[in-house]
Amino acid sequence: MSGKTKLLIDAGNTRIKSTIVDERSIIDKVEIHDDLANAINCWQVNTKPDEVWLASVRDKQFDTELSATIKSLWALTTNNITSAKQALGVTNAYTDPEQLGCDRWASMLAAYHETKSSVLVVNLGTALTIDAIDAEGVHLGGLICPGIYLQQQALDSGTSINCLPDFDVAQEYKLFTNATAQGIASGTIYSISALIDKSYQELAKQDSNAICYLAGGDAEKIKGLLQCPYILQESLVLKGMALIAAA
Repeated sequence: MSGKTKLLIDAGNTRIKSTIVDERSIIDKVEIHDDLANAINCWQVNTKPDEVWLASVRDKQFDTELSATIKSLWALTTNNITSAKQALGVTNAYTDPEQLGCDRWASMLAAYHETKSSVLVVNLGTALTIDAIDAEGVHLGGLICPGIYLQQQALDSGTSINCLPDFDVAQEYKLFTNATAQGIASGTIYSISALIDKSYQELAKQDSNAICYLAGGDAEKIKGLLQCPYILQESLVLKGMALIAAA
């Protein structure tokens, strides 16, 4: 890898993703880590990057620990990404821009940069987030709700149901099922896919050429149920981070 290198770190609620890019900002190999210790083991064998960039939705203690680790490994200061009012052609709808999650902001920048058109940006991880952007790059706003697993946890903790589905087992989802585990699986999967489709329909009323970008660890679980056209882009946050770092 030639030129100035940058280690990009996407610290989500559940997993940590990282990649190294050069001045071309092309995402190639993405490493997925279960925790910070696992990530550190991976980074220790890497050649020292020139810069480190972090997009984190975790608490300050985690961010402080990670920054201290980066300083210990390479004597580098971590560049923390935050949402802005405007960047790379996109205008943030939030009155307080920094209240918008930096992962959502990075994803929006990446999606709009690729399309330059109306786009629905869906991140399906621990939480489901959906953001709409019009063809002029104006963020129309978004929504947040529990992701698949959090919905299941709510049933587990809020009711006497003790029969959570195993999503690691390949299965076809039916709208109506004859068993509790399958009913929970279908209920959570279909509720999320319906919300995404409804969001797309609303954006498509303004622009019939709107594009849906689908990202996040659970995107694979719902993509087959969507009625709207979509582009599956698992590294959307990292792509947006690369753009921010390059700018």
